[in-house]
Amino acid sequence: MKIYAMCAIVLLFFASFIPKPNSETIPIMPEDNIWVVAHRALTGLDQWPENSIATIESCIKHNIAIIEIDVRETKDGHLVIMHDKNIDRTTTGKGPVKDLTLAQIRGFNLSHKGEVTTERVPTLEEVFKLIKGKRIYVDLDVKMDSLASYTKIAHLIKQYKIEDQIIVFSYDNNEIEPMHKMFPHVSVMPRVRSFSEIQNVTKYDFINIIHIDENCYDDQLMQMLIRNKKRIWMNTLGKYDDLEKEGQNGFQSFFRTYPNVNVVQTDLAVQLIEFLKDKGLNN
Repeated sequence: MKIYAMCAIVLLFFASFIPKPNSETIPIMPEDNIWVVAHRALTGLDQWPENSIATIESCIKHNIAIIEIDVRETKDGHLVIMHDKNIDRTTTGKGPVKDLTLAQIRGFNLSHKGEVTTERVPTLEEVFKLIKGKRIYVDLDVKMDSLASYTKIAHLIKQYKIEDQIIVFSYDNNEIEPMHKMFPHVSVMPRVRSFSEIQNVTKYDFINIIHIDENCYDDQLMQMLIRNKKRIWMNTLGKYDDLEKEGQNGFQSFFRTYPNVNVVQTDLAVQLIEFLKDKGLNN
């Protein structure tokens, strides 16, 4: 009972902080469907290496709403797409991205399921060229902290005029204002880990998508945020994806637990789209 009482107090408290919809907020996708996010641009068809051009092309082909990709910087200052600090797991080479030049990294092939492919580590610029003008959004998980690195990303976004296709993920709520200044026409998506952090991020009228951790999910609060034009992002990664792979209704279990979510990141993007279409929740 104490938990429910606390939630009720929190909801009443937050109501006064949630801003009215701003007509100048960055345009986002239609509100009548659930957006599927391909984690590391993986479709779930298990055909291509993560974070590769081939898998991004497959995401575009399968009408996946958002791809999530990871950005790192090479020794000679180039922005490349790579999740791990080292290239060992996903390529035929070895070593930290930050200690290798672009030419060195490009000398290796991406691997997939233990097999060498013809794919190479893509640059961020190559991804931007590919997605420009397509009906797909890109969530950037930036693995660097330096201002210079973020400045390079901002310049590339501006160069290709794809501001309305980009989401920049923020791990730290203290980064929200600086990131918005650097990316004024790009969606900044903060990660929230507590009710107090939800209160903090809802004071910004330019925030239209929020990454919610499981521990601060509350049905009524999520409904309130959605009514105030916020997108609620959560993940099926791990537990629910694994259940789905095992034929144990992982997606159904996820939406029973978290019914008020309208952006879902998964390693099984195509399968989730089919599930949602069957339920009339994706168009």
